[in-house]
Amino acid sequence: MRQRRWLELIKDYELEIHYHPGKANVVADALSRKSYCNLLIGEEMSAEPCAEMEQLSPDLVTTEQLNELRVRCTLEDQIRQAQKDCSSIAELRVGMEKGLLPDFKADEQGTIWLRGRLCVPLDEGIRESILTEAHSTKYSIHPGSTKMYRDLKKLFWWRGMKRDIAAFVAQCDTCNRIKAEKQRPAGLLKPLDIPIWKWEKITMDFIVGLPCTPKGNDSIWVIIDRLTNLAHFIPVKATHNIPKLAELYIQNKRERDSFLDQQCLKKQQKNVAKVRDNLRIAQSCQKKSYADKHRRELAFEAVEFVYCHPCVEPTDFIGGKLAPRYIGPYKIKRKIGDLTYELELPEHLSRVHPVFHVSQLRKCLKLPEDQISPEAVDLQDYLEYLEYPVQILDRAERGTRRTRIPICKVLWSNHSKREATWEKESELREKYPHLFEN
Repeated sequence: MRQRRWLELIKDYELEIHYHPGKANVVADALSRKSYCNLLIGEEMSAEPCAEMEQLSPDLVTTEQLNELRVRCTLEDQIRQAQKDCSSIAELRVGMEKGLLPDFKADEQGTIWLRGRLCVPLDEGIRESILTEAHSTKYSIHPGSTKMYRDLKKLFWWRGMKRDIAAFVAQCDTCNRIKAEKQRPAGLLKPLDIPIWKWEKITMDFIVGLPCTPKGNDSIWVIIDRLTNLAHFIPVKATHNIPKLAELYIQNKRERDSFLDQQCLKKQQKNVAKVRDNLRIAQSCQKKSYADKHRRELAFEAVEFVYCHPCVEPTDFIGGKLAPRYIGPYKIKRKIGDLTYELELPEHLSRVHPVFHVSQLRKCLKLPEDQISPEAVDLQDYLEYLEYPVQILDRAERGTRRTRIPICKVLWSNHSKREATWEKESELREKYPHLFEN
């Protein structure tokens, strides 16, 4: 197709096409095979690598000064040595001698293998080392119990291996803090009790920021009855305290009751009883049965430790999505209701409400003394990082049509250099003048 296009182009010209061998076309061949050696030799090195080489002052060494270094894993040697004193391995040897265990084989050193997998003796230290290496190292990246079992069963074997792996993963502090729940939400539906009489249980709210009336009222107090859903709107001032609001509520209640006669009260009693019965039937038969299908029952004791999911995110920066989902573990102080628990929070969380719903808690299967303590981080009262500028990395100017605005690239605390932000220099000088002292 390309030759056809060229033929259509040159058909209007009187040309003679001659074949020219590639070896004879020296000029084009030289350009296509240009050497870069001279360019590499002439390239100047930066000053930083040269300074590092001068500090190291390397010397030429001979072959006699070089030694061979080999790295070998000692875990297999530890397992071989532990097999000699293990009673469970001794039982396997007896079964092998009787011919009852054809899948088990012994090598030249007397170590027992099961289909190419090394048999691990009943040694808690060795098994703990294997599980830690396969789960908690930087190269394993905390796999789940199923993935971890599939990886380990290719190399090792012991009785109850899958059960031990599942228990180890369930007790991992990092997994409990970061990984999301794969089960149904905890806590069965617990609807609020239906009031027996009207205005026995009420809810209230305030509408503020309104224009002032001639009497000086700038807010509306909304009071709603939970049983009948009747609402009353009382004009109030934003500066009213609790005793004044209670006085207004009693006064409004008296005015409301004075308009009701005896016959109207009897009629309301019948309507209220009917509404209450209908609400009880709807809650017990329909809503609860539907909601409990997607929930599970969960309860804790007063001495247990749990992880809690904070209502406010513990981080407030660009990488906040990488923050742990749960914090803790904290001890349960007491059980308040069927689904709520009060926790013993530390002092730096004193302003956080200590009562949590059971759906916001996760059971801690390992005592806090055995947990790996996380790095200490400066937190504010509402679980937010205490951020402050650490260093100015770079300076520049952002231009507009008429003015030039100086800006600075700021490195913040608890952040990496990749998360540095550009801020106005004038604002930084006003809030953090110590950054510009040097």
